[in-house]
Amino acid sequence: MELELVGVSKAFPGGMFALEAVNLKVASGERIVVVGPSGCGKTTLLRLIAGLERADSGSLRMGNQTVEGTPPWQRPVGMVFQKPALIAGRTTKKSISTVTPLLATENAEEAAEHWIRKLDLERVSQQRVEKLSGGQVQRVALARALVRGAPILLLDEPLGALDAILRAELRQTLREEFRQRGTTVLWVSHDPEDAWALADRIVVMANGRFSQIGFPENIRAAPASRAVLELFQDHWGGVNFVEARMEGTGLRTPFGLWPLPCRRPQFLENAGISLAFPVSTLTLPYNGANRNAVPLRMVVERRGFMQSGIRVLCRNDQGQLWATGSTENQPGEMVTLMMDLERALWFDARDGKALVA
Repeated sequence: MELELVGVSKAFPGGMFALEAVNLKVASGERIVVVGPSGCGKTTLLRLIAGLERADSGSLRMGNQTVEGTPPWQRPVGMVFQKPALIAGRTTKKSISTVTPLLATENAEEAAEHWIRKLDLERVSQQRVEKLSGGQVQRVALARALVRGAPILLLDEPLGALDAILRAELRQTLREEFRQRGTTVLWVSHDPEDAWALADRIVVMANGRFSQIGFPENIRAAPASRAVLELFQDHWGGVNFVEARMEGTGLRTPFGLWPLPCRRPQFLENAGISLAFPVSTLTLPYNGANRNAVPLRMVVERRGFMQSGIRVLCRNDQGQLWATGSTENQPGEMVTLMMDLERALWFDARDGKALVA
């Protein structure tokens, strides 16, 4: 089922916007992952769609019908809250199987069995819900929403209490189930990995607005702002920012005067620039081919281990930078970092917006 928001705004007492004139059209069966910092309006967005909050302005359409004023129980949605509440005294299986599916052809008992198995709840199916862990409670709430079988599913951090391994497994399970059933999904998360693993498109939020909407590969390649890049920086093992300003025919940086590359964005000569060098693009030893890259002599200060590999902190008198290294890089070692400005991302230092070549 299609979902569309047009010019939707919601302000709280005092005039602060939780949502400000947001527009979003979601195709039937599309998976949208909404990411952003705490307090940016992600949960308010879901609550408005579910009918638990009323918008101050704008319109909301589900399928062919506008739903402003339609009560929550009459909307074709299922919602999983970040901190779900279950009725005490029931077993896991009872809590899931008492949900009435929207489709009369669905059998609640059979659907409950299916989701108990898919969400790895078989071991606790006869356990009372008040005895469950936080992650198990989240999965029971998710199973209840899935048994209902609503064509639109709203999920607020549905796997947030799970360990990393189970979370990764369930992402793939749910992705396939959503695809097979044609479920339209809005999944709110603070974890960029949810976006990379699940999303057909990603919505990045900040201060009640949509900062960027795009396919995962487009957001990776061209983040619209410094804030978007920082939100996803773990994908690159972190990001180094170098502040710069035009000086003659070069760029004045804390590390000296760098020549302007041939391929560069347009910008005002007196404007400040933030150059972003993802850690994954600074490698030891340098394996690029751009002869115009700027060499920096630095000393290895320490190493850090991340899921994406080994990071090496390098320093000289002008500053420090993180690079991708190996176990061979030892503290005190002299190294050369090659600063390839054609591989850097350029942002306006005033407003953080991306500068496009």
